[in-house]
Amino acid sequence: MEETVTKKISPKLKPNYVCNADLYQAYVEWNKKIDEAKELGKDEPPIPNYIAESIMKICHRLSFRPNFINYSYREDMVGDALENCIKTAKNFNIAKSENPFSFITTIAFNAFLRRIEAEKKQSYVKGKMIEDMPLDELMDVQDHDDDIVSYHNQFIEFLRENNYTDTTISPSEKKRRKSPQLHEEDNLESFMPKEE
Repeated sequence: MEETVTKKISPKLKPNYVCNADLYQAYVEWNKKIDEAKELGKDEPPIPNYIAESIMKICHRLSFRPNFINYSYREDMVGDALENCIKTAKNFNIAKSENPFSFITTIAFNAFLRRIEAEKKQSYVKGKMIEDMPLDELMDVQDHDDDIVSYHNQFIEFLRENNYTDTTISPSEKKRRKSPQLHEEDNLESFMPKEE
Protein backbone atom coordinates (compact mmCIF):
# COMPACT_ATOMS: atom_id res chain seq x y z
CA MET A 1 0.00 0.00 0.00
CA GLU A 2 1.21 3.43 -0.89
CA GLU A 3 0.64 6.23 1.50
CA THR A 4 -0.15 9.59 0.07
CA VAL A 5 1.76 12.40 1.66
CA THR A 6 0.02 15.70 1.80
CA LYS A 7 2.24 18.72 1.73
CA LYS A 8 1.33 21.71 3.80
CA ILE A 9 0.50 24.66 1.57
CA SER A 10 2.43 27.83 2.21
CA PRO A 11 0.17 30.69 3.35
CA LYS A 12 1.33 32.77 0.38
CA LEU A 13 -0.04 30.16 -2.03
CA LYS A 14 -3.50 30.04 -0.45
CA PRO A 15 -6.17 31.83 -2.48
CA ASN A 16 -7.37 33.94 0.46
CA TYR A 17 -3.93 35.13 1.49
CA VAL A 18 -3.30 38.87 1.80
CA CYS A 19 0.33 39.91 1.92
CA ASN A 20 0.71 42.81 4.34
CA ALA A 21 3.78 44.22 2.55
CA ASP A 22 1.98 44.27 -0.82
CA LEU A 23 -1.09 45.82 0.78
CA TYR A 24 1.03 48.52 2.39
CA GLN A 25 2.72 49.26 -0.94
CA ALA A 26 -0.70 49.59 -2.59
CA TYR A 27 -1.71 52.07 0.12
CA VAL A 28 1.48 54.09 -0.45
CA GLU A 29 0.78 54.32 -4.18
CA TRP A 30 -2.88 55.21 -3.57
CA ASN A 31 -1.93 57.98 -1.12
CA LYS A 32 0.47 59.43 -3.70
CA LYS A 33 -2.36 59.52 -6.25
CA ILE A 34 -4.68 61.15 -3.69
CA ASP A 35 -2.07 63.84 -2.93
CA GLU A 36 -1.52 64.50 -6.64
CA ALA A 37 -5.26 64.80 -7.21
CA LYS A 38 -5.58 67.28 -4.33
CA GLU A 39 -2.76 69.43 -5.74
CA LEU A 40 -4.38 69.49 -9.17
CA GLY A 41 -7.84 70.12 -7.71
CA LYS A 42 -9.27 66.90 -9.13
CA ASP A 43 -11.51 64.29 -7.50
CA GLU A 44 -9.84 61.65 -5.36
CA PRO A 45 -9.10 58.41 -7.18
CA PRO A 46 -11.21 55.39 -6.21
CA ILE A 47 -9.87 52.55 -4.10
CA PRO A 48 -7.44 50.40 -6.11
CA ASN A 49 -8.62 46.91 -7.00
CA TYR A 50 -5.91 45.22 -4.92
CA ILE A 51 -6.96 47.05 -1.74
CA ALA A 52 -10.65 46.33 -2.39
CA GLU A 53 -9.93 42.64 -3.02
CA SER A 54 -7.80 42.48 0.11
CA ILE A 55 -10.60 44.01 2.17
CA MET A 56 -13.01 41.40 0.80
CA LYS A 57 -10.63 38.54 1.57
CA ILE A 58 -9.92 39.77 5.09
CA CYS A 59 -13.59 40.28 5.97
CA HIS A 60 -14.63 36.94 4.49
CA ARG A 61 -11.83 35.03 6.19
CA LEU A 62 -12.48 36.73 9.54
CA SER A 63 -16.06 35.47 9.45
CA PHE A 64 -14.77 31.88 9.62
CA ARG A 65 -13.13 32.37 13.00
CA PRO A 66 -14.65 30.12 15.68
CA ASN A 67 -16.31 33.01 17.49
CA PHE A 68 -18.21 34.15 14.36
CA ILE A 69 -18.80 31.10 12.16
CA ASN A 70 -21.98 29.72 13.74
CA TYR A 71 -24.11 32.83 13.49
CA SER A 72 -26.97 32.54 11.03
CA TYR A 73 -26.44 36.16 9.97
CA ARG A 74 -22.73 35.74 9.19
CA GLU A 75 -23.18 37.11 5.66
CA ASP A 76 -24.79 40.23 7.11
CA MET A 77 -21.78 40.60 9.38
CA VAL A 78 -19.46 40.39 6.38
CA GLY A 79 -21.56 42.95 4.51
CA ASP A 80 -21.39 45.41 7.42
CA ALA A 81 -17.65 44.87 7.71
CA LEU A 82 -17.13 45.48 3.99
CA GLU A 83 -19.14 48.68 4.14
CA ASN A 84 -17.22 50.00 7.15
CA CYS A 85 -13.84 49.06 5.70
CA ILE A 86 -14.56 50.73 2.36
CA LYS A 87 -15.80 53.90 4.10
CA THR A 88 -12.68 54.15 6.27
CA ALA A 89 -10.10 52.79 3.80
CA LYS A 90 -8.53 56.17 3.12
CA ASN A 91 -8.15 56.87 6.87
CA PHE A 92 -5.15 54.53 7.09
CA ASN A 93 -2.13 56.71 7.83
CA ILE A 94 0.99 55.32 6.14
CA ALA A 95 3.20 57.60 8.25
CA LYS A 96 2.02 56.08 11.55
CA SER A 97 1.78 52.39 10.69
CA GLU A 98 2.98 49.86 8.17
CA ASN A 99 0.26 47.34 9.00
CA PRO A 100 -2.90 47.94 6.94
CA PHE A 101 -3.88 44.29 7.45
CA SER A 102 -4.38 44.96 11.16
CA PHE A 103 -6.21 48.22 10.44
CA ILE A 104 -8.73 46.45 8.19
CA THR A 105 -9.10 43.47 10.51
CA THR A 106 -9.85 45.71 13.50
CA ILE A 107 -12.53 47.61 11.60
CA ALA A 108 -14.12 44.35 10.39
CA PHE A 109 -13.99 42.79 13.87
CA ASN A 110 -15.75 45.78 15.42
CA ALA A 111 -18.38 45.73 12.65
CA PHE A 112 -19.04 42.06 13.46
CA LEU A 113 -19.52 42.89 17.14
CA ARG A 114 -21.93 45.72 16.32
CA ARG A 115 -24.00 43.41 14.09
CA ILE A 116 -24.13 40.73 16.82
CA GLU A 117 -25.33 43.32 19.34
CA ALA A 118 -28.01 44.59 16.94
CA GLU A 119 -29.19 41.03 16.23
CA LYS A 120 -29.41 40.31 19.97
CA LYS A 121 -31.71 43.30 20.35
CA GLN A 122 -33.84 42.07 17.43
CA SER A 123 -33.96 38.60 18.92
CA TYR A 124 -35.10 40.06 22.24
CA VAL A 125 -37.87 42.00 20.50
CA LYS A 126 -39.04 38.89 18.60
CA GLY A 127 -39.01 36.80 21.77
CA LYS A 128 -40.92 39.43 23.69
CA MET A 129 -43.52 39.62 20.91
CA ILE A 130 -44.03 35.85 20.97
CA GLU A 131 -44.26 35.89 24.75
CA ASP A 132 -46.79 38.72 24.88
CA MET A 133 -48.77 37.82 21.76
CA PRO A 134 -52.31 36.58 22.29
CA LEU A 135 -51.67 33.39 20.34
CA ASP A 136 -55.06 31.97 21.30
CA GLU A 137 -56.77 34.64 19.22
CA LEU A 138 -54.63 34.07 16.14
CA MET A 139 -56.14 30.71 15.29
CA ASP A 140 -59.82 30.39 14.59
CA VAL A 141 -61.33 27.23 15.95
CA GLN A 142 -64.82 26.18 15.03
CA ASP A 143 -67.15 23.97 17.03
CA HIS A 144 -66.65 20.85 14.89
CA ASP A 145 -62.82 21.06 14.99
CA ASP A 146 -62.12 18.86 18.02
CA ASP A 147 -58.77 17.57 16.74
CA ILE A 148 -57.56 21.04 15.86
CA VAL A 149 -58.11 22.31 19.39
CA SER A 150 -55.49 19.93 20.78
CA TYR A 151 -53.13 20.76 17.91
CA HIS A 152 -53.75 24.46 18.49
CA ASN A 153 -52.85 24.16 22.18
CA GLN A 154 -49.73 22.11 21.41
CA PHE A 155 -48.61 24.68 18.84
CA ILE A 156 -49.00 27.54 21.32
CA GLU A 157 -47.15 25.62 24.01
CA PHE A 158 -44.36 24.82 21.56
CA LEU A 159 -43.93 28.48 20.61
CA ARG A 160 -43.79 29.63 24.19
CA GLU A 161 -41.51 26.84 25.42
CA ASN A 162 -39.07 27.09 22.52
CA ASN A 163 -38.55 30.80 22.71
CA TYR A 164 -34.76 30.71 23.03
CA THR A 165 -34.35 34.37 23.82
CA ASP A 166 -33.96 35.55 27.37
CA THR A 167 -36.83 37.98 27.72
CA THR A 168 -36.44 38.46 31.45
CA ILE A 169 -33.77 41.15 31.00
CA SER A 170 -33.56 43.47 28.01
CA PRO A 171 -30.14 44.03 26.36
CA SER A 172 -30.08 47.64 27.58
CA GLU A 173 -30.65 46.46 31.17
CA LYS A 174 -27.80 43.96 30.83
CA LYS A 175 -25.45 46.83 30.02
CA ARG A 176 -26.64 48.78 33.05
CA ARG A 177 -26.16 45.76 35.32
CA LYS A 178 -22.41 45.77 34.76
CA SER A 179 -22.09 48.51 37.36
CA PRO A 180 -22.16 47.32 40.98
CA GLN A 181 -25.65 47.12 42.43
CA LEU A 182 -26.79 47.81 45.96
CA HIS A 183 -28.22 44.81 47.71
CA GLU A 184 -31.65 45.05 49.29
CA GLU A 185 -30.21 45.12 52.80
CA ASP A 186 -27.72 47.87 51.86
CA ASN A 187 -28.77 51.45 52.03
CA LEU A 188 -26.99 54.75 51.62
CA GLU A 189 -26.35 55.17 55.36
CA SER A 190 -24.31 51.94 55.43
CA PHE A 191 -21.71 53.59 53.20
CA MET A 192 -21.53 56.85 55.17
CA PRO A 193 -19.07 57.21 58.03
CA LYS A 194 -20.73 57.07 61.41
CA GLU A 195 -20.79 60.26 63.41
CA GLU A 196 -19.74 60.01 67.02
